[in-house]
Amino acid sequence: FKDLIYPIVQGWHKFDPATQEHKSDLDASKVAMSEEQAALFAKYVVSTRVRAARNISGFSLPAGSSAEDRLAVEGVLKQAFEGLPADLQGTYYP
Repeated sequence: FKDLIYPIVQGWHKFDPATQEHKSDLDASKVAMSEEQAALFAKYVVSTRVRAARNISGFSLPAGSSAEDRLAVEGVLKQAFEGLPADLQGTYYP
């Protein structure tokens, strides 16, 4: 599989997974911007969104899950949503 995916990753991300190591650092205090960059950021960025997709322990990732798994995951998530504090609660649309 890596013979197929590595060239795609390298071409798209300019990152060679065979020879480089990906390091994640999500510490926002380490972001350095010039005054010009900060001004452009303030001018054009109103909000941002971070999307993370992970599996739930005991269930397959979505591409390999069955209809029963998806319903069970929905049940786990609904239970988690019910436990959110009031300021984070909303309306769940199944």
